[in-house]
Amino acid sequence: MELKPLLLLVLCFPMTLLQTCPHPDCIIYERMQGACSVKISYPTYDCEWAAGLYAYVDDLMLGGTIIAYQVQWFSGAWSRVYVPGVNDMDSKVNTISIPSCPLPFVANSLRRKWANFYDHIVVYLICQTV
Repeated sequence: MELKPLLLLVLCFPMTLLQTCPHPDCIIYERMQGACSVKISYPTYDCEWAAGLYAYVDDLMLGGTIIAYQVQWFSGAWSRVYVPGVNDMDSKVNTISIPSCPLPFVANSLRRKWANFYDHIVVYLICQTV
C-alpha cells in the first residue's frame, strides 16, 4: 500500500509532540494546546457534512478542527490533500433539499469537499483543545 502525504504525518507528528525543550529560554508555564491526531472515517451518511459551506461541521460532528483531509474515491485512488476553507470547494452542488437535516441543506447550494464524509472513506488530521 502506498503511503499518502497525510498518512506520513502519522510517522513524524507524534515525535514532535514528545520532545522537551532543553534550553533555558523554554516556556516554564503550563500551556493549553490542542491535541492533534490522524484518524480515518468510514461513510457516516450524516447530511450535515454536505450542508452548504457551513465552516464548523467538523467541530459539530467530531468535536475538533480538521486541519487537512484526503478522500478515497470509489475507484480506490486518493484525492489530493484538502485544507478546509483553503482548497476544498466542491465542484458539485447539492441537487436536493433535505428539510430534516439539522443544518440548512438547500437544493443548488455550494458545499465543501468534506461532503464526501457522507459516503467515502476519509483520512484526516484533527486537533481538539485539551
